[in-house]
Amino acid sequence: MLIKFTVENFLSFNGKKEFSMITGKSRSHTSHVYNSSNLSLLKSSYIYGANASGKTNFIKSLNFAKKCILNGMASVNTLEKNYKLDEDSLNRPTQFEFEILIEDKIYAYGFSFFLKTKEILEEWLVEVGKKEDINIFTRNKNVVKNTLNLTDTDKVRLNVYLDDLESNSLLLETLNKKKWEKDDYEFLKILKWFAENLIIIFPNTTNYVIEYFENTDNWVEYLKVFDIGITEICFGEREFEELPIPKELKSKISNDMATLVSDKDDTKKVVIGLGDNFLNLYLDDNKLKAKEIIFKHKGLEKEVEFKFYEESDGTKRLLELLPLLEKVKCHNQTILIDELERSLHPVLVKEFLRRFYKNMEKTNSQLIITTHESRLLDLDTIRRDEVWFAENTIEEGTNLYSLEEFKTRFDLKLDKAYLLGRYGGIPQIKTLFEEDIECDN
Repeated sequence: MLIKFTVENFLSFNGKKEFSMITGKSRSHTSHVYNSSNLSLLKSSYIYGANASGKTNFIKSLNFAKKCILNGMASVNTLEKNYKLDEDSLNRPTQFEFEILIEDKIYAYGFSFFLKTKEILEEWLVEVGKKEDINIFTRNKNVVKNTLNLTDTDKVRLNVYLDDLESNSLLLETLNKKKWEKDDYEFLKILKWFAENLIIIFPNTTNYVIEYFENTDNWVEYLKVFDIGITEICFGEREFEELPIPKELKSKISNDMATLVSDKDDTKKVVIGLGDNFLNLYLDDNKLKAKEIIFKHKGLEKEVEFKFYEESDGTKRLLELLPLLEKVKCHNQTILIDELERSLHPVLVKEFLRRFYKNMEKTNSQLIITTHESRLLDLDTIRRDEVWFAENTIEEGTNLYSLEEFKTRFDLKLDKAYLLGRYGGIPQIKTLFEEDIECDN
């Protein structure tokens, strides 16, 4: 579970800013809280703010750090990612730090580097203790100190990796690319959390549509509940060569499939996304074939078939989000969704959140969203400490602060108070009067 995230000198964040999922003083909606032996954590959070306040940049900063950790600094573009309103920001380091709860232990992992050169300045992995912290490893430029409890063989391997460690490579990224004798090393647990438990969804994300290739009956039940006109999910099958795909791309896909499928395993299936469409590729009698998702809608006389790219923006958005409801039932996921309400009716948004809370009751999952939907600001359904605001100033950049900082009555109409500007985080509209306009008569 995410405890805290800290970011400095990245996009609209100038100085060091912290976001926290630690509970505040609120005592309502106890089902929205996970209690460990160490601390109490929120299972959800709502971030509000005006356009250009930095809400999306908050999500981008976590996504950027995740890519650096799993894929390396070479996989990310660092150009113009500094706080551009401060001319000296390119000469200052950028820093990210995560505090996460894994198996009732608290870990802090972070790193600082220069965006201009991608040079790593510091990197650390610490187990946060009640009395004192344990440094699992610390790095100052290329000097690494560690207390990793490894087998003798893995100690030798680690020393080789440390000798070859480059100035623009994270140690955690390097450790991620190696095979280890044991699978219960602490750094592997951290990597697994980033790879499998931290899910980040942007408005144009479509990664999870591939889930519809499995358990279609389950998805149809969800779709009926949300009343978007889909009555059935089925698949259209045809040979790959018949698909309307450019020859160069078709050739590349065929070659890639050949490397993925061995002679002994011609049942291997690969799901790929092509623009706004998804194909399940497989071999049948050594012929490459494709399954395409088809959504059936009730027509005037019979059911009509639609492909994914033919659906409305709202339907496509909902189809992307629904698989997350199943993920949180069985797995401890930390899910961030940027602009949850994008293209969705407010009633659908509320129902999605209601089911999300219900499905993650028995897990340690978390949901963090950015939103403009003020109607969700209702103390009958959410806690005060779940609400955060983002506000932007030239001097400080994006500032994140919690509703807990304000004295808020339990019976207050929170959405109205927010729109009236009581907590900030709203656009400052300047009225344009007729007399201010000079007209050429």
